[in-house]
Amino acid sequence: MSDEELSPFWVNTNEGQYQVVDGSDRTWLETSHAATAEHYVDLLNKAFKSGFKKGFRKARAAE
Repeated sequence: MSDEELSPFWVNTNEGQYQVVDGSDRTWLETSHAATAEHYVDLLNKAFKSGFKKGFRKARAAE
């Protein structure tokens, strides 16, 4: 999997507001602070990667 596929959250900017968005265009957080939005994107992407890796390891162990 590419880094892009393992980073399903990003920040959109809309009229001075920063939105944390996922691949389904759902907004998870909206804030007026870029640093807050970037922090949440980082946390969500790390949590996603961690869960993905655990699932991959579990599937490998089951083989």
